[in-house]
Amino acid sequence: MNIFSNKSQKEAFLFYLKQMDIEMIDLILDDKLSYFDVAKDIFINKLKSFKSELEALGEIDSIQIYQNDTSSNTYYLIVENYDLEQELTFKEVENKIVDINSHFNSQLKKSCPLALHFGLDERINFKPTVDYLLQVQYCTNAFKELVNDSNIILDYDIIEFWISKHKSLYHQVKDDLFMFKFNDFRNIYDLLVDLKELIACSFEAQIAIKEYDDSNESSIQKWKNDHLSLFVGHTEYFEGYFIDFEKVTYSGINDIIQLDLFPNLYLLRDDFLYIKKFNDLYFTLTNFSSLEINDDATPF
Repeated sequence: MNIFSNKSQKEAFLFYLKQMDIEMIDLILDDKLSYFDVAKDIFINKLKSFKSELEALGEIDSIQIYQNDTSSNTYYLIVENYDLEQELTFKEVENKIVDINSHFNSQLKKSCPLALHFGLDERINFKPTVDYLLQVQYCTNAFKELVNDSNIILDYDIIEFWISKHKSLYHQVKDDLFMFKFNDFRNIYDLLVDLKELIACSFEAQIAIKEYDDSNESSIQKWKNDHLSLFVGHTEYFEGYFIDFEKVTYSGINDIIQLDLFPNLYLLRDDFLYIKKFNDLYFTLTNFSSLEINDDATPF
């Protein structure tokens, strides 16, 4: 059976890309060729990650693909709700794809339009140094201390210990943005720094709740303005870190909540209860057009 039906290989690729059918894309592309200057398996895995990101955003059905007006081999993959655009340029020989690339990929811009973007250390022509290989191993080991097959409950002290332990390594690799194999370590380090600061906000949120005065509209407005920096700068999106803040997914000494990005990691729900109460109150009261930012109200 001809899996391409009446379509060319490029047309089939674009069709399955719009459908995010990664298995079919894997099937129709040549295993021996590279795409975006990386081996096919790396390219396919990146597509799988991209698909997961779209599913998490609820945008899997919003992909659009448009052809360039002046080039028959250049297309744009667009997710309009997020203003994301990825260029795809095909090279064909005898109606067969021999390469797919993008000027975004060749320039390796720090601001990546979509997930189809590859680090220098993922390229087929990359020649690693001994120092690079050691850093990759250190980053991988640090990452696997937390992200592994075991469920791990994190509290402030555990997070602080891990961050302190790996702070020197982080500063060694944090600016090597073109080396993507450091990304897992960098991402979890940045996440834990955010969570540590968020737990610290719980005390500020508790004080804010105690200070709430609903005796008149003026006092309510003053409270909102006084605590805007706490809300916008620190607590506004905290529930986005978790799979479901309201659902207790595991029972122990305390109820815990599961991280969205790393599902084997849990945090103590009690560490965030005052933030939850503060946010609920703020969302209930707030008409954002009436708020005035008070720069002196920053909690830290």
